[in-house]
Amino acid sequence: MRGSRVAVFVDYQNTYHRARELFGSPGDPPTVGHVHPHLLGDLLLGLGESGGPSRVPVGVGLYRGRPGIQSHRKLRLAFDRQTARWRDLPGVSVHTRP
Repeated sequence: MRGSRVAVFVDYQNTYHRARELFGSPGDPPTVGHVHPHLLGDLLLGLGESGGPSRVPVGVGLYRGRPGIQSHRKLRLAFDRQTARWRDLPGVSVHTRP
């Protein structure tokens, strides 16, 4: 019997802000709240195993807003570095828009 193929789609900004809300503290640096696409995908896949333990992860789709031109240069550079790293990960597709 073959496993079910599962893809995880993430609205990254909402994920990031909820992680900061739940696990961060006031005054934490902006890096607190970022999640790794594969680790999040594996976590979500594991949480749903009661519906079918033979599920096979096939990818993670990240959807994220891109900082506008009027945003601080440091913010735009950090965004570019982060999305470049994600694009290098196998099985991760990154979708951005203003």
